Amino acid sequence: MLRHLSYRYGKGNARRGVPKLVPFLLYLRQWRGTIADNPTMTLPELMTLFVRDLRGWKDVKLPPRWAENLLDRGRALILFDGFDEVAAEHRDAMGALSNGDLSKGEENPHTLAGG
Repeated sequence: MLRHLSYRYGKGNARRGVPKLVPFLLYLRQWRGTIADNPTMTLPELMTLFVRDLRGWKDVKLPPRWAENLLDRGRALILFDGFDEVAAEHRDAMGALSNGDLSKGEENPHTLAGG
C-alpha cells in the first residue's frame, strides 16, 4: 500500500482535490543503522540521504534547506515502512525522528507502518 501511495503521488496522479505532495517512502530496515549511529539526525537530513541514495541523484545539487522548506510548507508525504523490524532499543530514536520534524510548520501527512 505504501509503495502504491508513493508511486501515485510521485507520478502526480493522486485523486482530484487531494493536495500535491512529494512522497518519501523510507524503508526503516535500510536506514535503521544510519539513524541509530546518528541519534541527533533530523528528518530533513534523512530525506537528503534518501534522495542522494536514488539512482542518478548522487551528484545533484539540492537547494539549501530544500527538505526543511517542504516540511515547513506541509508538502511532504512521509511514509515510514518497517517499524516492526526496528530493534526495541532503537524505536524511540525512530519515533523521535519522525515526530520531531513532522510537528513543525504545517501538517505533513505521514504514516509509520509495520509488517
